[in-house]
Amino acid sequence: MVTTREFELGRSNTVGKALLWVGTAALVAQIGLFVIRFYDMLVRAGSEALGWLPALGITLMRTVPDAAWHTGAALPFFARMLVSCWPLLLIIAGIYLVKRSANALAAASVETPRVSDRARERSR
Repeated sequence: MVTTREFELGRSNTVGKALLWVGTAALVAQIGLFVIRFYDMLVRAGSEALGWLPALGITLMRTVPDAAWHTGAALPFFARMLVSCWPLLLIIAGIYLVKRSANALAAASVETPRVSDRARERSR
């Protein structure tokens, strides 16, 4: 027989797993988009003509000063960086929910005997 607490913990476990999957899928998609954008930046910097290392240097020289020295561009840069962290927050929340429900279910199964265990004790 499933108690209300076990049902709630099972639902918490399901929500945690869903958050884990959604966060992981979003993170993989963001990494893929980043790789595509970074490759485009390298191509624009002339990676075919110069090679990968000089093109990487040129790309970083163009990107970092925009974020570091232009105060008007710093806030949108940091906001974009924080917004891009939402898949990690989903993954952390999912892990927390799954661990919490697993620990609570383990503690509940150790502390309270099941109905069938009580019935066996009565029949003895």
